[in-house]
Amino acid sequence: MTDITALRRRSLGIGPALTGELDDNVIEGKFASLASGVAIGARKGTVKETVDDESYRWKATLDRVIDSVVSIRFIVTRNFDTWQVGSYTATGFIVDVEQGIILTNKHVVTDAPFVGKVCFRNSEEVAAWPAWRDPVHDFGFLRFDKSAVKFMKLSAISLDPDIARVGLSVRVPGSDAGEKLAVLSGIIARIDRPAANYGTGTYNDFNTFYIQASANTSGGSSGSPVVDIDGKAIALNAGGSTHAASSFFLPLHRVHRALELLRQNKPIPRGSLQVEFFQKQYDEARRMGLPVELETKFRDKNPELGGVLAVKNIIPGGPADGILYTGDIIVKIGDKLVNHFVEVAQALDDASAIWDANNYELPEEQRPTVMLTIFRNKTFLEVEIPVDSLHRITPDRYVEVGGSIVHPLSFQLARSYMHPVGSVFVADAGHMLGVAGIPAYSIITSVAHKRTPDIQAFMDVVRNVPTGKRVPIRYYSLAKKNVEMVKIAVMESKWGRFRMAIRDDPKGIWAYTDLPTTSTKLTPSLRTASYVHINPSKNKHSQIAASVMPSLCVVETHSPFGIDGHNTKWSDGVGIVVDHKIGLVMVDRSTVPTGLGRLFVTFANNVVAPAKIVWMHPMHNLVFVRYDVAFLSPTAPGERRPSLPQPPLPVKAIELSTLPKMTVGDEVNLVTINVITHIPRVQTTNVKSKGYFMFGDSSPPKPRTMNWDDAITLQKPMCEEAGVLVDDHGRARGAWFISPESNSYLGLSMEEGSEIRYVLDALRKRESVRTFDQEGQDGPALPVVRCANVELTETYFWKARELGLSERWIHQITLARSEEVADEVQAISDEAKCSEEVGGVVGGDKYTVITVRRIPALTGPDEESLLQEGDLILAANGHPVTNMRGPLMDLITPDDKTPAIPDPVELIILRDGEEITLQVPRIYLSGAPEVDVVQWGGAIFQMPHRSLSFHVKRLPKGVYISLLYSGSPAQRDHLSACWFVVEVDGKKITDLNDFLQAVEGDDWQSKVPVVNPISDGWQPDALETVQAQQEAKEVEDGKLKSAISKSFRFRLVSLEQVHKVVTIDMDLASKNYWPTWRCIVKS
Repeated sequence: MTDITALRRRSLGIGPALTGELDDNVIEGKFASLASGVAIGARKGTVKETVDDESYRWKATLDRVIDSVVSIRFIVTRNFDTWQVGSYTATGFIVDVEQGIILTNKHVVTDAPFVGKVCFRNSEEVAAWPAWRDPVHDFGFLRFDKSAVKFMKLSAISLDPDIARVGLSVRVPGSDAGEKLAVLSGIIARIDRPAANYGTGTYNDFNTFYIQASANTSGGSSGSPVVDIDGKAIALNAGGSTHAASSFFLPLHRVHRALELLRQNKPIPRGSLQVEFFQKQYDEARRMGLPVELETKFRDKNPELGGVLAVKNIIPGGPADGILYTGDIIVKIGDKLVNHFVEVAQALDDASAIWDANNYELPEEQRPTVMLTIFRNKTFLEVEIPVDSLHRITPDRYVEVGGSIVHPLSFQLARSYMHPVGSVFVADAGHMLGVAGIPAYSIITSVAHKRTPDIQAFMDVVRNVPTGKRVPIRYYSLAKKNVEMVKIAVMESKWGRFRMAIRDDPKGIWAYTDLPTTSTKLTPSLRTASYVHINPSKNKHSQIAASVMPSLCVVETHSPFGIDGHNTKWSDGVGIVVDHKIGLVMVDRSTVPTGLGRLFVTFANNVVAPAKIVWMHPMHNLVFVRYDVAFLSPTAPGERRPSLPQPPLPVKAIELSTLPKMTVGDEVNLVTINVITHIPRVQTTNVKSKGYFMFGDSSPPKPRTMNWDDAITLQKPMCEEAGVLVDDHGRARGAWFISPESNSYLGLSMEEGSEIRYVLDALRKRESVRTFDQEGQDGPALPVVRCANVELTETYFWKARELGLSERWIHQITLARSEEVADEVQAISDEAKCSEEVGGVVGGDKYTVITVRRIPALTGPDEESLLQEGDLILAANGHPVTNMRGPLMDLITPDDKTPAIPDPVELIILRDGEEITLQVPRIYLSGAPEVDVVQWGGAIFQMPHRSLSFHVKRLPKGVYISLLYSGSPAQRDHLSACWFVVEVDGKKITDLNDFLQAVEGDDWQSKVPVVNPISDGWQPDALETVQAQQEAKEVEDGKLKSAISKSFRFRLVSLEQVHKVVTIDMDLASKNYWPTWRCIVKS
């Protein structure tokens, strides 16, 4: 399928276009070039004048015309039909000054939600909004408020479609290739060219001729007028060839008609038989048996044309399906001979007017018809065919649910894929359908085993499905209509609001209506479940697999939006059950990357339980989550049947090993399960190394593991999934997790004295007195990390000597390490007296000294750091430093006696060959999953995460732009992700409160809703607050939301201290799609 986003960008002047030969199924051009067409009644004659006279006339004409040409800057805010979100530029021209009407292309106006501005030659910019767009042909109209233009006298360009003729010299003034104004010249070569083919699944014009000229227009000139030497528009620039200098122009016959009706504020009927026609050349028609006398009549009627009209495609289920057939030649409509697209359009449009008069709802017996005379198999036939309305089969509404967008399948896409119109079409998979694996450009046929033939049936089913419930969705891709698939989707209507948007052109917006959903809460239900049977007596690996399998599960994370440099909607990985009574699971940060996620835990590939984040290590790759054990209960009130005994699924907590700490050479067993099949795998291997592991910076910057000198690597491990390292009895000695920074697998110790043991004990005490759904801070405190605020590394002794490290300190550090190793050796020896389990090489001694790798970025010009990069840390609180734990980093559980600020640590360091004693402050780092972000203008703002301070030398003081959404004002006005907002309109920004005050006013707290996407979602009070944002108390009667705007001046600073100033324009129309809200998630 064609890359729709790229093609749409190409159509508006962003990037190259696709190429190909002129063929029914080959992409042959690009938008914003030119196409060929025909002009009925083209005037003939020649103009004789000197070159100087002609140049003077062209100069005078262009001086007059270019004042009517405007540059259009717009965003498409939602994926809809063939249109993709993004920020674009194009061209248009004024055709009516009094009513403020601008003519441009349909692929500029689009059928999708649109927010735009037009810029005049004198750089005045005013809001513009869609007035009307043709359902098929590539033209549409925008409106603007002429009173908003203060410094320029406006003028219109008149339309004269009958002037177009072969050989006519024309000019195309517009925003060519992104230029504000460029004028290109050309000569018309054809007036009956077929409409260009831009690819399957994207917008294509059809059922019209195009005009071809050698003007070589390019991206950005979409919607430019094609004028003659008298300054009259004879066509509309629409597209161009990518392999020749040809440009394609749309004739203006139907444009002129639509403009006149629009001026009179009358309906603009557009009829259709749901048939695609094409021009069959006379020679081929003659071979098919067309009588010569009939050909003669056609040639006399329209001598400029080279053929007759024939049927190319009939839409399945359309009014002509089963009546017309491919290859039928159209002879007459009624009693009129027709071989021009305009004549067909006139007849169908006139017939369809009754649809418009009845709001596009008519019973079968009242639907209009036309009588066609066709030529088929050398026989003339008369057939009567119902006439449909193109407006009825072109969607003007969509439904959002869980961030996904669906709407009725349009005639445009129905024609592209030969599919009946009106089916439930996935325009944007978004969050809910995307996570389920249902792609865009799919047709949904059923939800929760209920058929959904149209959008109303879809809404009726969805509104009765509780949030969080998993339901089957049956669908097929438009590109593979014969292959139906079923995926399981998690219903999401709390955060991704369930609502309908309906296009309201007079108001310039799409009006949203929140749809009611069931208030039924998802509750546990009876499940028959068991683990796959493994014979434990088969061999050692089967015994280990049978023992460990009930302690492994799959954790799934659904993230509503991206923060902290992560923008992943979905992730999953293997987790380790460490306490089944409470429901505690240990997992890595590759599976749970941020504190913003809705979690699910799956056991035995059978039972799914909701879960939540309990604790995230602020520096290491470790996360604890808690699942709702009620969903694994063997009983469900009112559901148990005596005939079906229901034993509980034998989930169990992993047993922790009592063996001493692993050392290099130890034999261990790696146990994991496949995240798809949940089948266990066991591998016996050896510990390759234990020690420090460093991760480099990522782009964009993300939280990363730091100060970790206890990483475990294995000899040739299977690196397929995360898992657990166990002894021969299935007892856990370590976790085997994937590191999100590098996608590499590393082990974490779970042995006595490890961080995992400490955190697990603390969480057991806290969570055992709390229910799963309990909010707030009741119960014992969560553990925190107490550390010196630096990033550490290691320096080998040989290098440290060159830096001035004395032999005395090398001896003391080596001796201290030897004592630690001796204790481990003694523990191993004691264990070995009663067990033959332990073997291998005892290791652990290291020839390194702990060193400062990075210090946190400074935020002020006068700020200094006590520690400096490259400092060798020799002693802490009077003891040689042998590792990165202890006084430099440890875990504590705060209580009433814990000081608010931790005591400093006394360090002896070596800097520039001199020993220095310092009192270095320490900080607390919380493991509570806390999130505080703001969405404004289509960008996510947050305070910088901690890893950012180790990414640069100086950290700008402001709020951090974490994410930009395509099709938003933030993207259009060139905000940049990974930059800091330090000023808004001259006001210093230090935190999110400052930012909200600057952009929403002093009363921002009453304007900005606070929402929690993980638990509550959008509550009624939050929806009311958002609705109030989109209303302006000072709005004058009749003034559109697009015209009510406020500009903000942002001063931005990058991580590399590059400054820039941008202005962001926020109007009420943009607020309709990008309201301001604040998301706060706290443990």
